[in-house]
Amino acid sequence: MLDNLGKTHHICGLGLSHDNQDLTGIARRPALYQQEATMLNEALRLIRVFHDIKQSEAAYKLGISKSYLSEIEKGRKAPSLDLLRKYEATFDIPASSIMFFSENLGKSAVKEKARTLVASKIISIMKFMEERSERTNEQ
Repeated sequence: MLDNLGKTHHICGLGLSHDNQDLTGIARRPALYQQEATMLNEALRLIRVFHDIKQSEAAYKLGISKSYLSEIEKGRKAPSLDLLRKYEATFDIPASSIMFFSENLGKSAVKEKARTLVASKIISIMKFMEERSERTNEQ
């Protein structure tokens, strides 16, 4: 959606436009955005490949040109919310599942174990600080 200043509002921080506008310029955005956007583009490509559909057939089913689909799958263009809804209907996958899938594409088991370990240590430290604070307040 464009506001009165002509700026596009982004959904989920991934460059999805609310009003079917194509959002380009991924290279000018921060590295984290590039990674998230690229994962979404890759997720869309993998969904098509999983269903064993050629780009031309998928483009036809989605109601877009093959070249536009190619640009999206290569990460050169960001998909619109309208396109995500078309994927949802065409491939019978909820948009939320597509987003979840894209968010978890680059995560390895080792990284997840490390993240879980670090998170548990942080929680332990916070609990220790809470207990210490309670003891200090009692005195």
